[in-house]
Amino acid sequence: MSRDYPDIRFLGVAGLDQTDAYEAFVDEYGLEHIPHAIDPDRSLFGHFGSATQDAWSFVLADGTVQAQTRYGEMSDAALRSYLDALEAA
Repeated sequence: MSRDYPDIRFLGVAGLDQTDAYEAFVDEYGLEHIPHAIDPDRSLFGHFGSATQDAWSFVLADGTVQAQTRYGEMSDAALRSYLDALEAA
């Protein structure tokens, strides 16, 4: 889906896990085309108020959080709705 929104930057964040487990996750789900950050102390998670790894934060280029952090699986339609709002902002 990231390829459908070339003006939006995606970032995967891994926290509280071993690097090899994180790399296996990226490989398993074909996420190599998305940049990733490792957040071992969860400071990045905490910055966005995220309590768990299954979180989605939508942030404008200036660092403003566009929408509340969402947790868990998200349907394609719901994700596209958030991404469309980001593009319009």
